[in-house]
Amino acid sequence: MIFQKLRGNMKIVLYVVLAAFVISLLYVGGVRLFDSGGRSNAVAKVAGKAITIEEFNKSFNQNLAFYQQYQGSVPRSVYNQLRYETLQQLINQQLLLQQVKKERIKVPKADVDAELETIKSGFPTEEDYRAQLRINNMTEKQLREMINDNLAVNALLETKSAYEVTEEDVVRAYEQVEASHILIEPVGDERNFELARTLAEKVLAEIKGGKDFAEAAKTYSADPGSKDKGGELGYFTRDMMVKEFSDAAFALQVGEISEPVKSDYGYHIIKVTGKKEAAGEDFENQKDTLRTTLQQQKSDQQLQTWFEEIRSKAKIEIYDPVMRAIDFMAAGLYPQAVSQYEEAVEANPYDPYIRLELGQLYQALEDPDRALAEYKAAADLNSSDPEIYLMLGLAYMDREMNVEAAEQFRKASKLDMTNFQLHLSLLQLYTQMGLTEDAANEEDILNQIQKVWEAQQKAAQAQAEAQAELQKKLDEQNLAPSGN
Repeated sequence: MIFQKLRGNMKIVLYVVLAAFVISLLYVGGVRLFDSGGRSNAVAKVAGKAITIEEFNKSFNQNLAFYQQYQGSVPRSVYNQLRYETLQQLINQQLLLQQVKKERIKVPKADVDAELETIKSGFPTEEDYRAQLRINNMTEKQLREMINDNLAVNALLETKSAYEVTEEDVVRAYEQVEASHILIEPVGDERNFELARTLAEKVLAEIKGGKDFAEAAKTYSADPGSKDKGGELGYFTRDMMVKEFSDAAFALQVGEISEPVKSDYGYHIIKVTGKKEAAGEDFENQKDTLRTTLQQQKSDQQLQTWFEEIRSKAKIEIYDPVMRAIDFMAAGLYPQAVSQYEEAVEANPYDPYIRLELGQLYQALEDPDRALAEYKAAADLNSSDPEIYLMLGLAYMDREMNVEAAEQFRKASKLDMTNFQLHLSLLQLYTQMGLTEDAANEEDILNQIQKVWEAQQKAAQAQAEAQAELQKKLDEQNLAPSGN
């Protein structure tokens, strides 16, 4: 997710620094989620290059401001995920900057000058621009360095994403096959593929002996999406199916049936019922659009492949156990993530959100007892966050302890009387649990929130109309004859 936004993020990092509507939010009561506490000033190291606590906190507050601007308030329970995304963003940027240096990419001074003038032109006056620099505790020299880095990285990414779409690429993207299939899954917990192949060959023999393909699919196929339709998949392009299936299907002629084709899903018997060839007026009309789409797709794929290789070879050290835990979770390494969260709990025993995340991890590991214990610990540490009680209630529901669940939901409801999404969730939960009185109470709260919102909208509309009317009168006065 983060990598796909890299090219935009490098420019965002530059422009956010001086964007007045964001800067006003960043450093008033900014959140510091790392503190050195006498330890090293580094949050992480990328190939020996430190990402400092100050650098991290500044970037985190910028990202937080973006979230707040576009999504409203950000729940405290998602801060660690946002911290992780911020850290990954900084790691990726550092990797790119190191690659720029390695490949000796130089940016002409004229390009930096032009970009700086573009930034300056976004401010009403030179003094406004200088004031914004002072707010950010930044000199123009530092800004020029940021511009240089940004342009150098963009040049690097343009080089690494360069791809020339061939005529074959366009043809392959246009071609489609219509097919039906029968999927025979591997048998048992041990996923016995040999037995699946034997059964697939038996089914194929029945079809060759005269059994209707659609009837065979309805009888034998393990694919729930196509089984009841006689195995019909409709038309698809090469990239829509796993490679083994796609290669086999596109190699068949209309009416042909394949031998059993192995994929990770099992064995497929494929029947091709139609083909869309890359020829004719429709193909000619779509060629240019396909070429443009492919150019973007292939460039992005090439860039991503290159960057993943760069990152896989880099020595990346993360010093915060919560960030390491999230990293392990992203890789599906849950036991290792548990170990890191336990280390984080030991280091930060009064942080309820570490316990909350550890509870979610235990849920993913299907350990409801430990999950419930962590949610309880989180609630004991913070009795003012409704989301903690909501999650604690859901944990009780998972264990069919609805009385205890309802008690936690009621606590959550009382803690925030303006959160529409919270009360909508509670309404759905109470309805599911058959608690009609509680559900009715949530409906009343939702109605009150809706009324307040509508009143605010009307007030805002009335204010806008009054301002428009005032402006109209001022304009009329300015246009009226002076009388001289």
